[in-house]
Amino acid sequence: MKVLIVEDEMIISASVKQSLVKLNYDVVGIASKYIHALEMLETLEVNLVLIDINLNGIKNGIDLAKYIQENFNIPFIYVTANSDSHTLEKAKNTRPLGYLVKPFSEENLYSAIEVASFNFFNCESLKEEDFMFVKSGGDNVKLYLHQIVYLQSKQNYLVIERFNKPSLSIRGTLSEFLESKKSFSLVKVNRSTAVNLKHLVEVNGSHLKLGNIQIEYASSYKKEITERWKKFLEK
Repeated sequence: MKVLIVEDEMIISASVKQSLVKLNYDVVGIASKYIHALEMLETLEVNLVLIDINLNGIKNGIDLAKYIQENFNIPFIYVTANSDSHTLEKAKNTRPLGYLVKPFSEENLYSAIEVASFNFFNCESLKEEDFMFVKSGGDNVKLYLHQIVYLQSKQNYLVIERFNKPSLSIRGTLSEFLESKKSFSLVKVNRSTAVNLKHLVEVNGSHLKLGNIQIEYASSYKKEITERWKKFLEK
């Protein structure tokens, strides 16, 4: 188990690391700021993140948890001194797999990690919903559905553009892909393109905006796009 510690107090992070090493976990990094945690998530292999709600900088641990929830398929546990109802309510909305209040014992830490890992990695319904395996360039690639920004047919191939990840090219058609993995968030916008509503930020007169990407949509699809996007935002 490769663990990333995100904690603003170095003394506490060193103590947590010592406990994790003693419990035979591999600590791959320690970050005290939101931006440093993002850099480590992008470059290191991480299986679980321990997040302190209070971090150095403008963005806090809840901001980081939201980013992980939207862009990675990694479980996280809050490790914090904040146990008031307001903080707890905000933290709950990010769906953590645990919430440890300082000070906590080594036994509490071990139990929280083991329970979180079991629940995350053994939930078949979550696995089926969140990823699928595709063959790209001769390799079997684990494709997380929430990372798909858009898909585009190009002759006998389907190009899959992913958020902060290299694009994938797989054999098959757009219709086959959408049929094989029915997902409310994936919607067709023209004959050869489908977008992920999770990344959609604007629908204008002729284009859809997904982050800094613009994709032209066919007018015949506009009604379904807007209706599906509205329902998606209400979920």
